Amino acid sequence: MATKKILVMGLERGGTEYTAKALQSVGIKARHEGVYNSSGYVAWGESVDVDVSHYSVGYYEKTHRTDVVIFHQTRDPVSCINTHATHFGTAGWENFKSAYHYKQHPEIFGYDDPVDRAIAYYVLQNKTIDRDHSPSFRYRVEDVDESTIDTFFSILEKTPDYDFHSTVGQVSKSTNSSTEGLKKTNYDLPYILSRKSKEARELPTLIQEYGY
Repeated sequence: MATKKILVMGLERGGTEYTAKALQSVGIKARHEGVYNSSGYVAWGESVDVDVSHYSVGYYEKTHRTDVVIFHQTRDPVSCINTHATHFGTAGWENFKSAYHYKQHPEIFGYDDPVDRAIAYYVLQNKTIDRDHSPSFRYRVEDVDESTIDTFFSILEKTPDYDFHSTVGQVSKSTNSSTEGLKKTNYDLPYILSRKSKEARELPTLIQEYGY
């Protein structure tokens, strides 16, 4: 029987780079984006149902589904939505509109306010992962601990042999959540939940399900 591989899905700016580095720190060869490594792959792009050669593991998932165990990584909605609202409110919005991973959710482009755009992306992308990819595990990136890492080892049929503090504990959780020098917005959860969009009305149920 072939050894299982791991496929971690999440949102852009959702901490997938952190997870890849955390796994690599304990010897698990899981690449962040790019090319599928021997143990697996960690990338927000894989939750997008498009044929893009850079994210070639999407093809791998479809053709070797029984060999892949999918994890859904979530991130705190306030941090994630503020990060995206920062980007979605810049002069580069036209570039975002042409990006393939946003085209999957045309609802985003119906909003003029960057906060509403960010809420829509958070809700729609997370729901897409749950609906279309049926993940076997879901965890919050903020809660990654020794038991989380041991779950990955178990799937890969490897024996854990590491010290958490000197490996995973040394990896910064700020990776892949930057605003690339832009001044980050700072909307709190009550304000985010007060928005009138369809996705804002769906957000309380979603974040309760995710434990935020």
